[in-house]
Amino acid sequence: MKQILKINRSRETFLYQKLIIFALLLFPFVSWGIIDAIPGDVNKDGVIDILDVQHGINMAIGINESVTMADVNQNDMVDVLDVQILINSVLGTGGLVQPLEGQVSSQFSGGQQGTSLLFVALSEDGRIITSEINSANGIIQTLLPVGTTWAFGIVVAPGGNANQSLPLVVPTGPHNSLALPLLQLSTGRPLRLGNINLQQSIILLPDLRKLLGTIAEPLPDTDTNGNQIPDIYEQLITGIQTGLSSIPYLLTLGINDNSINNLLQSLGTCIQPQKNTLLTPSLNRIEIDGYPEMILPLVQCIRQMIKTMLVQMNIPSPDSITDLIMNQFHMELQQQVQTWLDSLQVPEITDANRNYIPDFIENRICTGNNCTFDKNNNEIPDFIEDNDGDGIPNYADSDNRTEQDWDGDGIPNEQDIDANGNGILDYAENQNKE
Repeated sequence: MKQILKINRSRETFLYQKLIIFALLLFPFVSWGIIDAIPGDVNKDGVIDILDVQHGINMAIGINESVTMADVNQNDMVDVLDVQILINSVLGTGGLVQPLEGQVSSQFSGGQQGTSLLFVALSEDGRIITSEINSANGIIQTLLPVGTTWAFGIVVAPGGNANQSLPLVVPTGPHNSLALPLLQLSTGRPLRLGNINLQQSIILLPDLRKLLGTIAEPLPDTDTNGNQIPDIYEQLITGIQTGLSSIPYLLTLGINDNSINNLLQSLGTCIQPQKNTLLTPSLNRIEIDGYPEMILPLVQCIRQMIKTMLVQMNIPSPDSITDLIMNQFHMELQQQVQTWLDSLQVPEITDANRNYIPDFIENRICTGNNCTFDKNNNEIPDFIEDNDGDGIPNYADSDNRTEQDWDGDGIPNEQDIDANGNGILDYAENQNKE
């Protein structure tokens, strides 16, 4: 069924309103009043739909003059790739939109006291997307525009007990964040929030780096020499071989360069069952294990193969000796892994300052007072707070409007691309008034 991705929000009196069905936008802007159009909205009508695809095709084949909004992949040309991205976006299968899934615990899937629940996402540039949570199974499914950062909440749907609002609270910090940046074009793979248990006073989303890794482009799965080791790992394996050969203790055990070379020749067979993990770029768990999760299968295989070799050589206490060898090699291996990760130039795993946060999202992470969505630093997104205590979150409360924030979503007007909250992007609304 053809889907038209369009913001279609209507404000009712003072209770919860039907907000947004689908939205399709790209990249946050500083001032809502001077936006020409969002990438993908080729005809500048505030909607990205089949008409934009048609315009994009005409520009790609040279019938119409190209415009900036048609160059959705930002490569300075309008071609078939831009057309494909537009098509995927309109179908909701990737491109300019990121599928998101999650599930509320079964005892809450119908809401409290029989009320139904809404999953609400607020972007840092003023978009609000609301999706009904399936009352039968608690499933959450929605589409979020890429190119910006999102915070989430769960609230009671219209007609429910307003005092039963259930904010989705996520602690902020260097490794877990209230804000989820979706800064790149989507591959179409769903971002899965997992099971959300509303009985918890604080609901912790999966690690931000792991979430981003699940929707990142996988590392190339090529194996030129047929040794069952992905080509992209060959440089690291060479460094590991050199590092092991430099450990004096191995020589005292009778383990020489040939032994190490023979050991690593079997590495491909060991890592094959976990190759998907090796090809998923993510810095998740690096501060816990000393290595990112994607590297752990490789490290575990090296450990197991060293132990097996010691057993075959009838060396006593193979477990403790293996631990000793790995401990001696630990610091050098960590450095080799970091250098190798940087050499790949993959955004999800490039970390120049070694703080375990990928460089491309570091400035977008919500931490402490720098949180775009938590200006009072109470670890609750501003848009689901209730300043007047009437049980209606600020963003949906007609009593909570100011000259600086017309729609009460917590985003100042000058940063809000839909400042009056009527569901029509300001650049398109202003254009219609001309």
